[in-house]
Amino acid sequence: MKKVSSILCLVAITFVTGVTALAASAIKGETTAEPAERQTFTLRSVDGKIAVESGGAAEIETAIDVGNLRKYDQELLENGLNVMGYENLLSLLEDFSN
Repeated sequence: MKKVSSILCLVAITFVTGVTALAASAIKGETTAEPAERQTFTLRSVDGKIAVESGGAAEIETAIDVGNLRKYDQELLENGLNVMGYENLLSLLEDFSN
């Protein structure tokens, strides 16, 4: 449970980073990003852990060890796995952490 909580905290930080960038864009009059349910996140394998990228924001590394995943999932993460929506992101990270 502590591991899942840590992962969710890291994802929340990623989300807040995206919201901050969205607010800065709105102030500058730039085009706004998609709502959270339509936002795309990318999961990648970085140094043996799953990293989350959102809207070009810096990657946030999770505590999930890619080596513990199925070979198929490892290959998906090597190429970058796009996930649509914040809820789907949380669900997938929870699945990978079990």
